[in-house]
Amino acid sequence: MAQLQQQIEQLLQALLLPDTDKVNQATTALSQKPNTDTLVVLLQILTTTSKPDDIRQLAGVEARKRVQDAWPEVENKPAIRSKILEFAMTDNSKTLRHSAAQIIAEMGAYDLENSEWTDLPGKLLQGANSPQVMHREMGLYIMLSLIENSPEIFMNDIDKVIQALDSKIQDPESITVSLTALAIYAAIAPMIDPEENSDSITAIQEAVPKMVQVLKAAISSGEDDTAMQAFEAFQVLLGESTVFTKHLGDLVKFMLQILSNNDVDDDIRLQSVNFLYEAVATRKNKIQALKLGEELAMTAMQVVVQIDEFDEEGERNPATQCLALLDLLSANLPPNQVVLPVLKAVGQYATDSNPTIRRAGILALSVCVEGAPDFFSTQLKEIMPLVLTLLEDSAPIVRAAALKTVSRLADDLSEDIANLHESIIPAIIKNFDSAAQFIPSTTDKEQEDFKAILLDCAIAIDSMMDGMTPEDTNKYTDELVPRFSQLLSQDDYKMKICALSATGAIAESAEAGFLPYFKDTVNSFGVMMVAKDSDDDLEVRRATTEALGKIALAVGAVPFKDYVKPLMEASEEGLHLGNSGLKEQSYILWSQLSKVYGEEFEPFLDGVVKGLFESLEQDEASSLSDDAEHKIAQILSAMQQKKGSSVDDPGFKAQLDNLLGAGDSEEGIMIDDLEDLDNPVSAIAMEKEIVLEAVGDVLTHTKTKYLQYFPKTIEIVLKLVEHSYPGIQQSAIGTLWRAYAALWDIETERGMKKWEAGLPLKVQPSSDLKQLGDVVMKATLGIWPSQEDRTVVADINRMLGDTMTQCGPAPIAGENVITQICSELISIITKKHVCQMDPYDDDDDFGDNDGSAEYDWLVVDSAMDCLVALAKALGPAFSEVWKIFEKPVLKYASATDATERSVATGTMAECILAMGTLVTPYTQTLMNVSLRRFTDPDAITKGNAIYATGLLCQHSGDTDYIEKQYNTILGKLEPLLLDDTEGHLLDNAAGTVARMIMAHPDKVPVEEVLPRLIELTPAKEDWEVNGPIFQCIAKLYQDSNPTIRQQTPQVKAAIEKVLGEDEDHLDEKTRETVLALVEYLKGK
Repeated sequence: MAQLQQQIEQLLQALLLPDTDKVNQATTALSQKPNTDTLVVLLQILTTTSKPDDIRQLAGVEARKRVQDAWPEVENKPAIRSKILEFAMTDNSKTLRHSAAQIIAEMGAYDLENSEWTDLPGKLLQGANSPQVMHREMGLYIMLSLIENSPEIFMNDIDKVIQALDSKIQDPESITVSLTALAIYAAIAPMIDPEENSDSITAIQEAVPKMVQVLKAAISSGEDDTAMQAFEAFQVLLGESTVFTKHLGDLVKFMLQILSNNDVDDDIRLQSVNFLYEAVATRKNKIQALKLGEELAMTAMQVVVQIDEFDEEGERNPATQCLALLDLLSANLPPNQVVLPVLKAVGQYATDSNPTIRRAGILALSVCVEGAPDFFSTQLKEIMPLVLTLLEDSAPIVRAAALKTVSRLADDLSEDIANLHESIIPAIIKNFDSAAQFIPSTTDKEQEDFKAILLDCAIAIDSMMDGMTPEDTNKYTDELVPRFSQLLSQDDYKMKICALSATGAIAESAEAGFLPYFKDTVNSFGVMMVAKDSDDDLEVRRATTEALGKIALAVGAVPFKDYVKPLMEASEEGLHLGNSGLKEQSYILWSQLSKVYGEEFEPFLDGVVKGLFESLEQDEASSLSDDAEHKIAQILSAMQQKKGSSVDDPGFKAQLDNLLGAGDSEEGIMIDDLEDLDNPVSAIAMEKEIVLEAVGDVLTHTKTKYLQYFPKTIEIVLKLVEHSYPGIQQSAIGTLWRAYAALWDIETERGMKKWEAGLPLKVQPSSDLKQLGDVVMKATLGIWPSQEDRTVVADINRMLGDTMTQCGPAPIAGENVITQICSELISIITKKHVCQMDPYDDDDDFGDNDGSAEYDWLVVDSAMDCLVALAKALGPAFSEVWKIFEKPVLKYASATDATERSVATGTMAECILAMGTLVTPYTQTLMNVSLRRFTDPDAITKGNAIYATGLLCQHSGDTDYIEKQYNTILGKLEPLLLDDTEGHLLDNAAGTVARMIMAHPDKVPVEEVLPRLIELTPAKEDWEVNGPIFQCIAKLYQDSNPTIRQQTPQVKAAIEKVLGEDEDHLDEKTRETVLALVEYLKGK
């Protein structure tokens, strides 16, 4: 054994040499030594105080690596246990004590599992309660290490552990003791079942104020590492729902105090905002109930003012994280708690004399748009004058922020913002020209500010184009295209990318109006389309590919035909150039060209499908070699050893250097590379998400030419439905339903009859369609109930609803399918689906929560749409299903939120229409709800209620009740029919009167209301209303009504007007009615 010890000491010394070959030789030789004896020797070296610390440190590292395999075979364990435990409690080196603690934790985990060393927990508790500081520190530290190794070990003594922690969490002699106690709280809290161990949870909750004092002390210590340890424990505890519940409000306010204190270190402030971000993300219901949204938002805005004061441009800092916090707040809390206060504050910020304050206000507003677009759409009259004013601000940083705001508004409110193009686009052009003019004559710093404005101008135009009509876009093409063409000659690759993106967007929006610029533009892209000499070149090439795809969509198949083949060749090469963005853009290009050329895309299909399939079948496992992965594991082990020691410890540095190897070697692993090890979404997974969308586009547009690839496509996509990444699940399910719809269209073109509502099916799909439908529905129902991602659930709702709208009841004809669909829809509408459950809320009753955040409402909204599609597919048979949904849907009709009321009343109306005469049993309840909403302050809700009322009058068989309501209904409609300010309401009121006349003409004073009804014909906004109006007119002529005969000149004028409008203003059935009236009225 002495000889072995001498050999091992020599090998450890060799590991410290600055000679890679000798280090590798020593590492290999050490790994070949007998495990059991080597472990014993290494432990002897570690605990021998006469040995050098760096050798002892390496001995500890090597010993820990061998414990799991060698410890079971070691003899004389009691003596070794006693010696290493005493060493860990008393040695002068903190680094070596911690190394021993880690080894004890490994040994203890094995021993206790095998009913050995049973007195270890007691000894550690005894050490934790020792009068000696070092004993307390190490007793708790070993306890923490043991819990991290084997969490269940202390569960039988949990009350004793908590008692010890409670007395040590505010240790008067050692902040280390307090921090370790805090870390143990964080380690044990997630393991405690609040129902089975409520007393333990209560005890931890009562310790929270003491934990806060530890955090305060850590911050006051001035030691960043100490404060970071405390924040880390708080972050972990935040993830344990019951611990912070009672104190969450106070904790949030405490963190806000830290965040808003300019005297606190930036890193500490960053940790506070990170805590707040996590609190909002995981405890939004509690935050909402405590009404903390406004205080959070206002503090965040104040910190954003300081965005220039933090170091490291582009790095995460308190200000940039506060912008992220505002974004999260707007998405997770109701508008009146966050967005409304922000809007009020922005007015004050925007008029401040300090440009950094003006910038902060408009930036804060901009990041809130995505979270509450519906609310912002109602506030544009107040917002846009402010934005337009700031677009002309004297400070470039303010103008740049205002341009960013335009972009974000246009991204989420495309049509609303596009309608304001006459004021916005000239302001953007003015900013562009001003920046371009000043760049040559300014300092480097000023040049960067003006270049930023040029970039923001390009991004703003890019965003605006999405909502603009070709007619409006073409008013500006002469001004915009040449300006962005100039930027393509710039050396700055970012400038080129933004210019390319804007040009593509202009082309896509302008459509045929882009043809005058088409050839020159595409020819100017030539070099950039094939550039590949640098990473910047590849990024520009990606943007060029994107722009060309949009240009192809704009100009169409014939003008673009000469460019297809070279572009396809370039895109195929782009798959193999090592740039993920370029690769993904190649797939998107194939999708775009399939839209342009449809079945004429067939010559490229073999190559396209091959490329798409190869991407979807990629292995997502780590691409590192076994040796590299082993090195990472060793580094992480070394990092664990480092806990509590200095990074400058020679033993740790030597081991880390040895493990990393040469930094420029193929297997060299850099520390920075370890940051993404916990990222569950790989680049390949995100690529597959895009490829799935491309597959859906290609199969949809190439139609019959794709049929030969259908079986393999379904096989591959089905395997991805249960992928761990929600984005892939969403795209996979979407692609499967698109495949079903595409096959349905093909069958329809081959002569299959149009679907009819109801089950059993009146129109039978082909066997291929039925088989595909069964497969896709099974896949959908397989992930729908357990899906935790709301976006995926909302997309399933939309996809299923769209498919039923297109294909009727065929997809839902399988056994128990309707039951399962109803089960999911009712759980979503009642907010009890797993995707709506907040795992961190221990109390379902949060009182008045001021409505829903818009993000939360989206999944309910999509479920309502799916319910309407189900009603249309089932027809009158939906009457039985409505029994389940009536109360939940009608509850929303009385909600405080206008959007919820409007969606509920609209859903109610569409379901009435689907049920037809079988709505009769529900007549009185539905009529009461509808009549109450006639006075709703929201115009959409009111219009939907009026629409529902007319449908009830038309379809309900409860004649006595309906007729008794006629006077009330007409009385409520009269002022609406005389008010010309709301076209939507006028149309619905007219449609309801028409339905009332058709249903019970003797209960309506036709001679009084008919002239006004015809005066309102045709409909101004809701063109569907033309149907009942012209049906009513036709029926009155059939009944020889004298009033309608007197109104014939006005009827003719209305007919002439509607026939001169766009074709989509009349559906097929109504057009037939109108044309029949034309024939009937000839000569009259």
